[in-house]
Amino acid sequence: MFYFSDIYQMKSFHLRLPLFITLCSFSFSAVSQVMVEFKDNKSKVYDYSWADEFDATTLNTDKWMNSYPWGRHLRCNPEVNYYSDGKDLILENGFLQIQARKAPITTRAIPYENDDFIISCKNKPDTKNLMNFEYQSGLIYSKEKFKYGHFEIRFKTDASSGHWPAFWLFGGDGQEIDIFEIGAGKLNEVHVDVHCKSGCKNYPVFLGIFKKNWGGYLKTNATWPNEFHTMAATWEPGGVTWYLDDMPIAWWKGDFHEPLALIANMAVADFEGSLGGEILPTTKFPALMQVDYIRVWQESSTQKLRLKMNKHYDRLGENKEAKILKKNRPMYKRSKIKEDFERCYLSLKVDRNLSIQRNGTAMMKRTMRILKDKKVVYQKQLDFKNEVISLQSLSSGVYELQIGSGSQFASMELELP
Repeated sequence: MFYFSDIYQMKSFHLRLPLFITLCSFSFSAVSQVMVEFKDNKSKVYDYSWADEFDATTLNTDKWMNSYPWGRHLRCNPEVNYYSDGKDLILENGFLQIQARKAPITTRAIPYENDDFIISCKNKPDTKNLMNFEYQSGLIYSKEKFKYGHFEIRFKTDASSGHWPAFWLFGGDGQEIDIFEIGAGKLNEVHVDVHCKSGCKNYPVFLGIFKKNWGGYLKTNATWPNEFHTMAATWEPGGVTWYLDDMPIAWWKGDFHEPLALIANMAVADFEGSLGGEILPTTKFPALMQVDYIRVWQESSTQKLRLKMNKHYDRLGENKEAKILKKNRPMYKRSKIKEDFERCYLSLKVDRNLSIQRNGTAMMKRTMRILKDKKVVYQKQLDFKNEVISLQSLSSGVYELQIGSGSQFASMELELP
């Protein structure tokens, strides 16, 4: 979302936000969902560490701000909208609707600066802080920051020319991971990208000699207005992998070293050639990005997570699967996204039902077993489909739940009251 030569906000206002420590410093975390990933004959256990399922009627202000910390407008981007104070964030029926509407307003782009404060950009004329806006829209910006993890959003949007919906990570001296951007005129495509202070110029374009910034569009068969889809990115030391409906679509080799905040927004642009495109007579207002959930999974340092019953949500009955139709470089040039993998999502409900969803590029037969005092008290061979397993026959207590095959089993604790 940012143009990095123009991040005047970060330098001018000396923003300081508390860092979020991602590694667990305790033995167990009480969670209701766990993700187990199998890759390269190894298993990793991920904690459902931070999320918003948007099942309330108002925005959770313990988790989110409804503007950037430094202002309510990005003058140096091709945006023409003002991010309103929550008026364009509508929560109902378990969804967050981030709205963009035509609603003229005269107000300060940076609320805490005076009317005559001058905003300077390289690509636009200087302007005073008190500005006229024709459009208002919504934004959520996480109060916590994260370093490494699997970040996902389930959404749909009726964006058209002039609209610019996005989900991204930002912070740490201008570092950015764009998990998705949808640009006008390319409404069956998705844009993925990274931004670094040095430009992220590590993508070779000619004989490995000349390099350019990494990122670009991927053509899909997704219909963003009609169907929900999940976009996600796994950020690890050494690289980022992107996923569309749980299938890998892109990989970037590199690293970011600072914790980053999560952002979801519906910007309005009015510039032909920008990601948002120009506003046309056919552009619809209001337009929506409808969000089902945003979830953050982070690797367990102990692989001994406590899977505990509560009201959290499983992943069954998700999306109509979308596919990438055009294999643009650099997304498919890397062998990284061709690695075989499998994920198992486990969710324990208050009715003692354990739901399991599996997906990946090379799923195997897996065994799930439950142990008490190191003795197997329940065992089941998992099929390649989603399953719901009743644990009504087990007495109350703390068990060990294992899932895997051969000698490779991931382990977590299972608590049944």
